[in-house]
Amino acid sequence: MALRSSLRAAVGALGRNPVIFAVTGLLALVQLPQLLAQWAGPLASVAVSLLFTVVYVVAVPYVQGGLIGMADEALDGPTSLSTFHGAGVSHYVDILVAYLLVFAGNLVVGGALFVLGMVALLAGLGGGAGTTVLVVVAVGGGVFGLAYLVVLAFIQFYGQAIVVDDVGGVDGLKRSVATVRANLWQVALYTVFVGVLGGVFGVVGGAASLLVSPDPPTGLPLPEATPAVAVVGAAAYVVLTTLFSALFLTFSVAFYRSIRGDDADRSGPDGADADADADSANPAV
Repeated sequence: MALRSSLRAAVGALGRNPVIFAVTGLLALVQLPQLLAQWAGPLASVAVSLLFTVVYVVAVPYVQGGLIGMADEALDGPTSLSTFHGAGVSHYVDILVAYLLVFAGNLVVGGALFVLGMVALLAGLGGGAGTTVLVVVAVGGGVFGLAYLVVLAFIQFYGQAIVVDDVGGVDGLKRSVATVRANLWQVALYTVFVGVLGGVFGVVGGAASLLVSPDPPTGLPLPEATPAVAVVGAAAYVVLTTLFSALFLTFSVAFYRSIRGDDADRSGPDGADADADADSANPAV
């Protein structure tokens, strides 16, 4: 089964190449100023968050391309930081194009959900006929949200396609859709598994980030907010983020290669044969 074999391959690749943990660990450390800025006051926290938002948009394509390149190489043998830099630079523009397209789609969806929320709020205040409108909006919003999640599931491998198959940004999105379409059952299992894994990390990592906060939510069994507790929380957050990021990235590349076919044509940057290749891919057993 592709899911099991890909997870085993990812763990083996990480065991042979701990340098991947070094990269994800450094990235986790870079995120710490956002958490620790809370101790300097709300204005400092907002300023640091805005700064990191800009840095995030600019740096994501480089980091994503570099880590995928390292994971792809690590699955076959040793990898290095030079691979991270080379893959990040060579695929930067293509991943940025795909990322901005996805980001624009997220803005449209976010705007639509905001409008639906306002309509639901007004309908709820109206009473009577407003209740009917509220139900219709709730059902419509649920269907819309489900459709959005399905679209995300189909394009989730665009970064892997761009780096592993060496295609452009738009072709990476197309190839991800084609690959998922040809392996619906296996991708569904993968998506559920990753969702559960991410949920567990979200809960544990969220708890660690709360320890960093100088003003944690009341009603939770948390220790008193002190600098020492914040340091412990920050350390736990860095370790968890390092492990999860490395495992998720490597696992995603291994799974993509498994359903895509390791011997697929990676030489065509224009991705002209993407659909044909994906339809003929044989899932790993």
